[in-house]
Amino acid sequence: MQILNNVFEESHASRFERDSYLYLPSVKQAYSEVKSHPEFDNLLHNFAEFVLHEGLGDKFGLFLLHRHFLPAEGTQPIERIMKWGLAQETSLVTQMISDVDIDCAPSRWKYDVTLNRFVALEFSCDSKVKEAWSFLQSQSDLMHKIAKILLESGLYTHLGFTTADREILPKNSNKCLIESSDRESNASIVQVKEKPNFRSDTLIPTVWVPIKSCWCEEKYECHQWCWGYGSDTDCANVEHERFVEGHDRVPCM
Repeated sequence: MQILNNVFEESHASRFERDSYLYLPSVKQAYSEVKSHPEFDNLLHNFAEFVLHEGLGDKFGLFLLHRHFLPAEGTQPIERIMKWGLAQETSLVTQMISDVDIDCAPSRWKYDVTLNRFVALEFSCDSKVKEAWSFLQSQSDLMHKIAKILLESGLYTHLGFTTADREILPKNSNKCLIESSDRESNASIVQVKEKPNFRSDTLIPTVWVPIKSCWCEEKYECHQWCWGYGSDTDCANVEHERFVEGHDRVPCM
């Protein structure tokens, strides 16, 4: 397949593609297909090697293409920094919002083979995301190469490209970001928490951020930076039954 020179055209990369989001699978279904793909490990290596050679560190990553909520007509998923819950904790809250005047930037993209371009799936008001978006708008060559890596792996229908840095990202190795989905308010809520005792058999990785695994040799891999529960019953650490299918995000240290 021929890749267009401008795969990151602003008219597509900054506009929510509702149909693309609407037909994304659940997190469990998506990962079951990815983990058995013969090119999965090679893709993580090739992506990490390229991004690190470009000097981008852990600013960007790959994410598992899956959806949280069904978007109503005229809405799009926007992440905002808010005080949330009884404790009014500083949180990253993503909801389907219709207010087009909100100051936000695209944060996650899928490569659409029909358009032969990246299309936006999620947005954020976080300043780190806005900085990343400003940077990416001038990096058509870089995005062309990332599109090529995804297409050659055959995993472009399963994995997308994402910004990874956020204002509230904890620097303390004893902290992590815990995300849960609130059905009552149709929101996913990310908060900084103490690292819980995860049950590895129920967790699904959903974001991979590049790291160089051995600095004395040319070895690259992608750190599992974000996890999701496989089912509602796996959410043993949540405080209320309406919070289901959470994502547990752990920063790359």
